[in-house]
Amino acid sequence: MKPNTSDTDTAFEPSSTYEGKKHTIQSTGGWKLNMMEYTRSNDSKTRAVQTRQQSANQRQAVLFLHGLASNRHTFMIPGADVVGHFVKLGYTVLTPELRSHGLSKDDSGKLHGYFGVDDYIDDARAILRYWFELTGEGVHWIGHSMGGIIGLSLLMHPEAEHIKTLTTVASSLFYKGSAWARITPLLRVVGMLPSFPSGSLMRFLAPIGFRLPAAIDLFMAVSANIDGNVGRHLYRVNFEPIVKNVLKQLGTAFTCKEGFLSHAKPVSSFLGKAKELSIPVTLIGADWDIQCPTPCVLKLARAMEAAGVQPAVKLFGKRYGHAEDYGHFDLLIGKNFEKEVLPSLLEAVQARGL
Repeated sequence: MKPNTSDTDTAFEPSSTYEGKKHTIQSTGGWKLNMMEYTRSNDSKTRAVQTRQQSANQRQAVLFLHGLASNRHTFMIPGADVVGHFVKLGYTVLTPELRSHGLSKDDSGKLHGYFGVDDYIDDARAILRYWFELTGEGVHWIGHSMGGIIGLSLLMHPEAEHIKTLTTVASSLFYKGSAWARITPLLRVVGMLPSFPSGSLMRFLAPIGFRLPAAIDLFMAVSANIDGNVGRHLYRVNFEPIVKNVLKQLGTAFTCKEGFLSHAKPVSSFLGKAKELSIPVTLIGADWDIQCPTPCVLKLARAMEAAGVQPAVKLFGKRYGHAEDYGHFDLLIGKNFEKEVLPSLLEAVQARGL
């Protein structure tokens, strides 16, 4: 079965060596969430070359959650197919989409509505419950940007017991010094609109993306570390509008010294849950990520250590011995992902309990 694709994106059919199955998950407020499940192809030729390790991996589900204004395509861009790497190794891969992202819609069929970050967390809780009820198994959580923030936030909720390992990519709970913190006045102004049309904007910019020096490209990735065609495809298919209430929350959260989720609970009060549940945590950051600079990642690491959790911290860029500098998205779609970043993701998924 081929996965469905959004009316607003360019269809990407997965490799013939893996198959996609669509799940629909009911969340709060009448929202129906889309989640794709990818596994190795069942054709006889693929089965014949499947190794014992790949067969064991297939019992392990790796869940990739996108970031703000993104969708499942973050992890399956042609020429930079993160999903394909994991499926090739035998894992079952899940790519859910939060409300108003990708194919996730409410009962009216609309793509957008008035909700906040807390509703995204409700979506994540529903996704974990659904998968556990369906399979009796938990997941290895890998969240990019806001997907990592949501993964950390799940430590406040009982569904955290369904997380086997927790990996954040370009995420923190502390954003002082980030580009987001510097543009919060703009976020508050834009927050007066029903939504910010980031999807339309990025599709408009796609033809010129990564061709000339531009601030928007630097915001997304390091040009030297990304194939221009991959970057332009990302612009065409990966971005969604940001709704009003989310923009309002972002206008204050990125400057809060106590942490992104401090409106709910102090950060120190829930990070220790990872130790209690024996959840291995890996924090991945990039040296030229202006959305989530390495000091933000390291501050999160220190907060976790203060809560009794010892996260593995993996930083990427020339100063850490890699071929190129890294930005926000090239941690997943960069030229050297397979050689440099993928081994750390696999190590995180295979980590043993604390």
